[in-house]
Amino acid sequence: MNTWLSGHQPTSEDLDFSLDQEVEKRLRQMDVVLAILGLTMLALPLGLALLFGKIVREPQQGRNRESFDRLSMVFSSNMIGMGFRFLGAEHWLVMINILRGEMAWIGPCSNSNGVGAAAAFKVRPGIANPWTIRQRTASDFASEQTVILNYLKHRSPRQSFGILIRAAMTALFPSAPLEVQPRVKICDVEFDNLSMRQAIRHLEHMLDEQQTHQICFVNPACINIASGVEFYRRILARASMVLPDGIGTKIAADLLGTPLRQNVNGTDLFPRLCDLLNQRSASLFLLGGQQGVAEKVAKVIEDRWPNVRIVGVRDGFFSTSQEGEVAEQVRVSQADVLLVARGVPMQDIFIDRYLDFLGVKIAMGVGGLFDFVSGRINRAPDWMREMGLEWIYRFLQEPGRMWSRYLVGNFTFLARVIAQRAGMRRSANVTQKSVAESQAPVQLNPEQSRAVIFATTASPRGIPVHDDFPAALLPLGSSTIIEQLMTQLSAIPIKEIDIVVSLNPEGLRGVLGNGERWGVKLNWHLAKDPQRPYEALRGQYSGRDTPVLVGHADCWLSEMAMNELIEGEAMAMQVDAQDRLAWLGWASINSSLLKVLSQHATKSELEALISSTHPHRTILNAGDCALVQGPESLLKAQDLALGLPSALLAPATWIQFPWGYMSPEAYLSSDAEVVGPTIVGPGCMIMDGAKIGPNAVLTKNVVVSHGTKVSHSIVMPGSFLSHDLDVDGSIVNAEAVLNVRLNVRTVLEASEGVLLGLKGTSPDLKRYLGQLLAMACVAGLQPVVLPYLMMRHLLGKPLPWRNQTVVTGRDPHSRKLYTGLMRCSPMGLEHPIPVMAHFGALLDVAQGVRRWFGVRPRHPNEWYSLSHEWQGLLAGAPIGLMHSSAWKDVGDQGSESIGAADVFYVVQHGSAEYFRISIKALKRFVRPR
Repeated sequence: MNTWLSGHQPTSEDLDFSLDQEVEKRLRQMDVVLAILGLTMLALPLGLALLFGKIVREPQQGRNRESFDRLSMVFSSNMIGMGFRFLGAEHWLVMINILRGEMAWIGPCSNSNGVGAAAAFKVRPGIANPWTIRQRTASDFASEQTVILNYLKHRSPRQSFGILIRAAMTALFPSAPLEVQPRVKICDVEFDNLSMRQAIRHLEHMLDEQQTHQICFVNPACINIASGVEFYRRILARASMVLPDGIGTKIAADLLGTPLRQNVNGTDLFPRLCDLLNQRSASLFLLGGQQGVAEKVAKVIEDRWPNVRIVGVRDGFFSTSQEGEVAEQVRVSQADVLLVARGVPMQDIFIDRYLDFLGVKIAMGVGGLFDFVSGRINRAPDWMREMGLEWIYRFLQEPGRMWSRYLVGNFTFLARVIAQRAGMRRSANVTQKSVAESQAPVQLNPEQSRAVIFATTASPRGIPVHDDFPAALLPLGSSTIIEQLMTQLSAIPIKEIDIVVSLNPEGLRGVLGNGERWGVKLNWHLAKDPQRPYEALRGQYSGRDTPVLVGHADCWLSEMAMNELIEGEAMAMQVDAQDRLAWLGWASINSSLLKVLSQHATKSELEALISSTHPHRTILNAGDCALVQGPESLLKAQDLALGLPSALLAPATWIQFPWGYMSPEAYLSSDAEVVGPTIVGPGCMIMDGAKIGPNAVLTKNVVVSHGTKVSHSIVMPGSFLSHDLDVDGSIVNAEAVLNVRLNVRTVLEASEGVLLGLKGTSPDLKRYLGQLLAMACVAGLQPVVLPYLMMRHLLGKPLPWRNQTVVTGRDPHSRKLYTGLMRCSPMGLEHPIPVMAHFGALLDVAQGVRRWFGVRPRHPNEWYSLSHEWQGLLAGAPIGLMHSSAWKDVGDQGSESIGAADVFYVVQHGSAEYFRISIKALKRFVRPR
């Protein structure tokens, strides 16, 4: 039997062994030789490192729980220190620990679960081990203790040397991420970013349901197919769970900055799925492979998992005309799970086509899994799988069939990923209509395909958020108001949406992207004045008059309410507390109204204009709309959200409980009590003794300590609730809490440990790379710049730049300006030698004072000449060496043209914008005016 199939969870008897002392002696000799060799080769650079660095001793536990000081070095943040850190000099001194006999090259970690193994088997802790390799390759499915004990059982010099080589190679991979996105998009395919344990938990919940779920595994070859086959993209978009398969998807996710939690491929998932089915005595149907292969797989399962009932076996060679017969055979078998091994995309097309007819609870396409399980094709050895080289082993087995997939397909896939990373690739979006084509379509006006959403309204006064926080980003159920609106609009379906933003455009852009999640196209517009945002759309509808749905993102409407507006070209109204009809900010109008709207029109003027041409009113019930006008209405909106259908209340990947929904990325203590309806978002932690609900919404990264009660409340992202609190009828945001019922707002000091904001920190890799590039440019220009500066000095001319006080930021609460000195050129791009004029700014980039790309530096007087709204947009933007061009790029930095160019950069910046700015700057340097 294959070792990967039978040995993923060893028993206690398997671990009953003692170490071979002769082997340990040879391992110690290998450690000493390699350490001496390493210190000899690094003698000169190590001596230099000791001059510039500081030795640090970190107390740790080693063999037999003996304490020792692990040696390392720290360096300053200057250029020399960064160079030593880049070479890994911080860890060179650990070889001295190895020579002393305190550590080994390969062994358990000294500060992890491996301490137990080190003490029990009297081994030295190591610099690397198989567990760290598996973490790097996202294949850490078993526990750390199991992996370490397996290593100790087969410990040998040859094996340890191989692990050392693998550790050196996998060190190029990024370390295990601290935070991950719940969904990862690679090219045109979105994945569920789950761990192996979370995926099994989802499968367990699916087995408890009565509907049929389709599970898809997608590797680079599948992504290449999806890029050109729309029907396959639709299938993946409809699937209940899409999981990454192979090292290629992990590398791509790392390149895109959205790392995978684990590489949950079908081959490693299979034995764990069989464990689950064995526990439940579930039934299984095997469909696929060559003749006789499925029967061999059934025999393996019967031997290894005797409680799994094989209720059907059939090979995968049947024609399209026979598909109905095969589907009927599966249905009659009454299987709980169907595994289909017919290759991509045939297996997924078959499952999707007969999903509602098969009668199973889980239908999963597994590719070549049957060949591995049956032994027809051997799987790659452990060391190749750990290093992500399994595809090479597969290619060597069947080069004639696999050369195109691996040699051509992998490079094609990599090119697509790089283009996506650079912002030069446009996704082939799947429309909502395509995803839901199997459902009954809504009867709509065929011309109705565009909407205009004004996300310019600030959060109402009283809600504990900062002043320029847009109401569109306030929570509503498991997401934000604007995300819920996107879901409703895409279901109508609306194909194109104009988004007008003013406050925090980057925050809104980060949430919505370009609309790929909903299969719609988003057009972004920036309004300078949030009270008069309608000017941004003047001229956008100069063509043929068409119906347009207009709405404001501080009000949520149900899908039924939006359909009523479209069908009748009406205004959405609601009876207010004074029994008067009030406009909710939503209407279906003719685009001609937007063309004749006054340049400085307000919302009340827009309402008057629509009322004059639209006598029809649609009066909505309380359950079809939620207008956020203050803290009390926000709490009421959450009560409404908790009663929404499950498809809107939470994503499909979330875990459903009797009390509500919880993100798979959240932690819930078994001793905590949750009363529904309640929503627990990603990153939330509910500790022992906490009581949550009813009507509680924990948005994201919320920590509730033991003994704390939260009910009828909203807890905003990044909040920490200390122990033994009673939060009822409140809105909590970091250090501020508002009791809506008592109308009492309290701001607590972080030192009190009651409420404080939680903000993750991560190294700004892009900034450091930018600094290194600037340092290289400075060094390369020295032979040219130094003679030029000396000549200017001899001629009595000043430097081509001056030190100027510029605004670097603003305190969000006190609005106090932060300033600093930067080297600014008074001559701009008119200087005869532009490189000289900007060399001072290049020095600023090398020192980390400014960035390569950003907004223009402004003196405080120039800053105050900007409008209040533009100040808010530019307050958090970095100062750049290169900027977005304007129609007039010289003169007063506070002028409208220069300010508009910087605001445009803040809203639109990305890889494509960086490329455009660089090309224009290069043209000016080469051909100065």
